[in-house]
Amino acid sequence: MSDRTRRSQVPGEDAHASALGRAIKVLRTDQGLDRAELAEASGLSYPYLSEIENGKKRPSSRALEGIAEALGMRPHELMASAESRMPVMSDSDAMVAGAPAPERRSWFRSTGPEPLYSMAAEPSARDELVALIDRLSPDDQRLLLDVVRRLTP
Repeated sequence: MSDRTRRSQVPGEDAHASALGRAIKVLRTDQGLDRAELAEASGLSYPYLSEIENGKKRPSSRALEGIAEALGMRPHELMASAESRMPVMSDSDAMVAGAPAPERRSWFRSTGPEPLYSMAAEPSARDELVALIDRLSPDDQRLLLDVVRRLTP
């Protein structure tokens, strides 16, 4: 099974891409732009933007920055707009899908378990990172490793 197939089977994974695509489409149409205009203004190809808007692909960080700038906003504002469009899966929906109800995932705020440490015994940033990485799925750990490699000179 390929990474792409496995990634699409993670609950909530497709929902993030779909919500981001919906947010981009709504913001684009609210500004009176057609897809070709946004693609040109953001420096993306029309097919790539189309796949992003349809939730079939996740944008690279550069693509996200280009789209946000073309829409007159910052990337975090675009992500917040997408988050507001995230569907909430009920327990009964999850049972029908045959999966446990996922935690409500968020790009900006933690909705999961309590923090690992109290303020009294504050760990080093490295210790906290290691503890948080251990809580990620193997696929998410690979994605994080890719991001860190890109940030490291």
